[in-house]
Amino acid sequence: MKTYRISSLTFVIVTLLIMVLPVSRKWRLILHGKKAAGVVSVYKPVVRKNADDAKTLDYASEIRFRAGDSLHVALGPLGLKYKRGRTVGVLYDPDDPGRNCILTLTGLYLSDYSALPLLLLILWGAFYLSFNNYSKFARGADPGTPSGSPRLPPRRRPFWSRFIRR
Repeated sequence: MKTYRISSLTFVIVTLLIMVLPVSRKWRLILHGKKAAGVVSVYKPVVRKNADDAKTLDYASEIRFRAGDSLHVALGPLGLKYKRGRTVGVLYDPDDPGRNCILTLTGLYLSDYSALPLLLLILWGAFYLSFNNYSKFARGADPGTPSGSPRLPPRRRPFWSRFIRR
């Protein structure tokens, strides 16, 4: 029976790709957007509509930034209070400054779509650990042998025998 393994390099590459998922939703802004300095003005309530037209009340920091000659408003991550007067980088679309994103780690990663990468990371970790059966290696089995192999691990000396002189 052939045993499959996932290399450490493959694990790291797939993990990094999963971590880039929330940022990839804003790739057009990252490549073609303009950067502006925004100033946090107030932490205010925001009413949002769900898919089933139910309204929910959340709170977000209001960030004001200049795009050309006009002043625009961006909202920070929901539920995260930035200190008033803090300067935050904002990327915006020059054609439509209403399409913008906050250039902070929380601004890029805290959104409604952050649950998917978290779920994918958990599933990928479980998948990796199931294919790299560490219990076989702990028993001293050869990676090419099936887990039900009759091969026994080498006998080890008891711990206390190291301290007893013969």
